Amino acid sequence: MTELNKNSSLKDSHLADFLFTLNKSKDKIKLVGIEGIIWNELSFTLSNNQKRIINQNGALELN
Repeated sequence: MTELNKNSSLKDSHLADFLFTLNKSKDKIKLVGIEGIIWNELSFTLSNNQKRIINQNGALELN
């Protein structure tokens, strides 16, 4: 876990640098992009055992 008010000096050149917050309510997922992401906010619902891929461009549903 990271703290939003601190910048990490430990960066791995083999990994992508991005930061977002995640909030979950009863049936909704909300992500807010902070750094290294094109989107500002993503919101979606998930059914039982449904999966999504999240990348710098948004969310994709998996079958």
